[in-house]
Amino acid sequence: MTIGTRDPSVVSVFTVDGIDLEVVRGTYTDGSAALTVREAMSHDPVATLSVWLEDEPLPADHIWLKTYSENAQIARIVLATGCLEETHHVTQAGYAMVHGYRIDEVSHD
Repeated sequence: MTIGTRDPSVVSVFTVDGIDLEVVRGTYTDGSAALTVREAMSHDPVATLSVWLEDEPLPADHIWLKTYSENAQIARIVLATGCLEETHHVTQAGYAMVHGYRIDEVSHD
């Protein structure tokens, strides 16, 4: 896959069913890290991987990962890329448990 000029917010690139996808780092309004998946060519959103928890702040390069419900399959695929390192932080977000991960950029080659 060739994407041209590398976007510094892209932390990982992978393909599912012939569709090139990117894991993209962003921020919530308070500046904490957010992580989404988008289609590589059109930049159309696919999924929001992170959960913002006001009362559970994490270091700047960490997220709470949504691995339940509609995100279960895409979260497993993203974890397999190696762009997230588990921190062993766990907390409750509504009715679900979420796990903390450190964003670890991987190669795009």
